Amino acid sequence: MWQLYLSSLLSAWGDRMWGFAVGLILINITPESLVLSASYGLVSCGTAIMFGSSVGRWIDRTARWKALTTSLILQNSSVVTSAVICVVLLEFKTELSDSLNGFGLILCYILFIIFASAANLASIASSIIVGKDWIVVIAGPNTNKLSSQNSVGKFFRDWVSYFRHPVRYAGIALACLYMTVLGFDSITTGYATSQGVPEWILGILAGVGAVTGLLGSTSFPKWKIWLGLDKTGLLGFFSQVVCLSLCVFSVWLPGSPFNIPDSVKQERSYYSVGFLMGGIFLSRFGLWIADLTINQILQEEVKELERGKINGVQQSFNQLMDMMKFILVILLPYSDTFGYLIIISFAFICLGMMFYSLYVFRRQSPPSVDDEENPMTVAASSSNI
Repeated sequence: MWQLYLSSLLSAWGDRMWGFAVGLILINITPESLVLSASYGLVSCGTAIMFGSSVGRWIDRTARWKALTTSLILQNSSVVTSAVICVVLLEFKTELSDSLNGFGLILCYILFIIFASAANLASIASSIIVGKDWIVVIAGPNTNKLSSQNSVGKFFRDWVSYFRHPVRYAGIALACLYMTVLGFDSITTGYATSQGVPEWILGILAGVGAVTGLLGSTSFPKWKIWLGLDKTGLLGFFSQVVCLSLCVFSVWLPGSPFNIPDSVKQERSYYSVGFLMGGIFLSRFGLWIADLTINQILQEEVKELERGKINGVQQSFNQLMDMMKFILVILLPYSDTFGYLIIISFAFICLGMMFYSLYVFRRQSPPSVDDEENPMTVAASSSNI
């Protein structure tokens, strides 16, 4: 089991380091706006949406070890290639801009986005194999053991099956958590850099956020024992909403570039960006609890033969919401419009809490006539709350 823990640790570490580095690199390449960062995210999410369920079906019909090794090789080789392209862009941006009327620079942008998107697809495959499939087999019928282990790790038909499944409202709630700029991704990192926050401070804040998330992750099994799985998810969403309220408050604090009619120009102040980053890293506690709760629901309530398909669609749904975020950033790419993105993001987090509450309410309610015809719904309703 320790090998699985170590593998998950190193994989997550590498993914977080790469995501943090990309945010800083892209804002250094185009410091005038967030368009390049948003375009990279948009294409990456779009490919995940298009091919996410196909990846899930490929996993279902492929030997797990072969699927895992293939996805890891593809992911690592794509990340290395993307990193090399980033170095070329940083060192030779001027020369590339002058070559072929700027076509060389555009070509590097395109190649970077292609390889980064391929790495994202491979990462999705690895996540499904290890986090959604193998861990269930290892845990067996012991769901408390499953909690502890989680805390440490045909397109149209697939979507129809997903939205007919009893876990759909929990899945929608999880997807809503992706429609946000309130995280340590390339968008927020780029914005904080544009507001004068040094890179070393951003690194410290990301580390503090990781520790906060780790507290939520390690406490998740205890909360599940005390409150039950469903109420633990409610706790996670509520905690996240409370903490992210600080981010909404930051929009109107001194130092915010947000355009407000008749506002008075003020000298540079770090109150706004301080409250923003503080709310983000505090919210990681609730985010991890909510994420782990819903992922365990997806593991427990989905049959093994459907697990790859349903989780593949869920990954695509998550990426769809992530893509919506990047579209909004492209439409509102400047620092003085970032406040709109904060408010919209907070609204989607609240929407996610509403959908999750609906899922919990339906589980506690007696099954309807239609639900009684669906054995998976009856199984979900009969589970312990």
